[in-house]
Amino acid sequence: MPTPDEQKQILDDLHTLAMQDVTDLWQDASMLNIDSPAFRGVMTSGVPELLDPYAASAGDLAATWYEDAAPELAYKANPAALAPTEQIAASTAWALQASGEAALMKIAGFSSRTIYDQARNTIVENADREPGAKWARYASADACAFCRMLASRAEVYSSKAAATSVVGRGREMSASDRAARARGESRGGRGRFLAGGSRTRGSRDLGTRYHDHCRCRAISVRPGQTYLPPDHAKDWDEQYAAAVRATSTGGAINLKAVLSKMDELDGGRAASRVPTKTKLLAGAEKATAAAAKVDAAPAALAARTPVAGVDAASVGRARKAQIEDAEFNLEYAIKESGRTREDLIGTANGGLTQFAEGKQVALNLREDAFDGFLADGRYKTQFETGTGTMFDPANRATYEQAWFGMDSPAPIYGYLRDPSGKRSGADAYGRIALVLKDDVRSGVTVSVGDSMGRMDYTVPGKLGSPGPFTGSPAKASGFGSADEWAAELNGRHYERQYVEAQIQREVRSSDVAEVVFRDEPSADLIRRLNEAGLPFSVVKLEKLSKRGGG
Repeated sequence: MPTPDEQKQILDDLHTLAMQDVTDLWQDASMLNIDSPAFRGVMTSGVPELLDPYAASAGDLAATWYEDAAPELAYKANPAALAPTEQIAASTAWALQASGEAALMKIAGFSSRTIYDQARNTIVENADREPGAKWARYASADACAFCRMLASRAEVYSSKAAATSVVGRGREMSASDRAARARGESRGGRGRFLAGGSRTRGSRDLGTRYHDHCRCRAISVRPGQTYLPPDHAKDWDEQYAAAVRATSTGGAINLKAVLSKMDELDGGRAASRVPTKTKLLAGAEKATAAAAKVDAAPAALAARTPVAGVDAASVGRARKAQIEDAEFNLEYAIKESGRTREDLIGTANGGLTQFAEGKQVALNLREDAFDGFLADGRYKTQFETGTGTMFDPANRATYEQAWFGMDSPAPIYGYLRDPSGKRSGADAYGRIALVLKDDVRSGVTVSVGDSMGRMDYTVPGKLGSPGPFTGSPAKASGFGSADEWAAELNGRHYERQYVEAQIQREVRSSDVAEVVFRDEPSADLIRRLNEAGLPFSVVKLEKLSKRGGG
């Protein structure tokens, strides 16, 4: 499981990729008068669509991190609902009240908050739902004064409601207090620890307040666990107290003055924490590097070799547990809707079959991976390269053999691509698509969404003849009714997610029907493509349409 700082880096990289797409959209739309309603319309309709897959990835990652914090517990986490399209569109319209660089900086600010909020909300909402779970606000060592002030409270919240409070009488535990209690020490002459936190007044949202460019995370504290704040936070409560003393006039605390003083005590480094235009417009090279980090996180997995010799007993247990979870999900839908098992399975797999019509089996690559493909003449799996998985390799190997048979080779993970260039959740994996020839389809299995990330309710099945759980994209209990769940299977779910394709064979350059670029390839790259005998085209990803289903 990634550390909090590694989680921050992953979310930062998702934001870098999102802003690369936003700047591409800005540049594409710049042929219009940037002060015109047409330009604003392009941006307000396009930005929500661009942010959606990156925010969804942040939520999926956070749900995985939540479960990985206590893998021995049975609780299964769900990603939080995505921010409404209208909310992102309104934020874009607000940002466009400025012009040029200032507008782009404002978009960068709220897009960062959108991606981070998706991860934070996922942690908070699951902590709300799981009995005995809590969460804590974690700020990095370079956090701004506002975030240091809130993180120095070292509060562990039992729910979102518990975080929306203003401190009243009583002394809260500071970061150093909480560390001391974790070591079994007492509070001594400073008074007893307040097990329930301080008394509260009002309803101002403190623990859940975040500003644009805020990198604070919500860290899960699962049942039976204790939150121990990071070492870099141990001096923040004293810094806050010193700032209060230095700015006190004998009346109420002047929060603005206190925060300014905290920045002064911190060495005035706050300004350097806001991204500059140079950082935002770093271009495809930076976005490619960011994608590599996201794909390879956590870094500790990168050096691991392919996992072999997973025993039959562990594979059997994994298969049994997955089918039981999927059956439970389906039984819930049957009970709530009153519909038959055959009807619901038919609806689910009918939606998948409809989606797959006319789609291509493809792989998205970053530029460095594509260079390797051209050099080697074949695609290397993530287990050969030691990159590209956010899950424990042993766990992945176990489930792959549960799906595809004992001692089956590691599959290649691709997706079903729309030939028109419509956006999909696979866009985060690279800007170059290898479209495979039709004869590759015969050995392909598919799942709605990530096969590992959604393994509680979807099981890979053959493309064209899915199994009973292949078309299930979400937990039925996440919807108001099972009828809504069933309708979702044929509806907008396929507009905002991707269908993963597991390719059960080696992919060589001779298997590639076409290479599709988002941008014009360089003259040198065209030469190399011609030498390899690979046809190519340039298809701009669809950016300007409204998202399906609202």
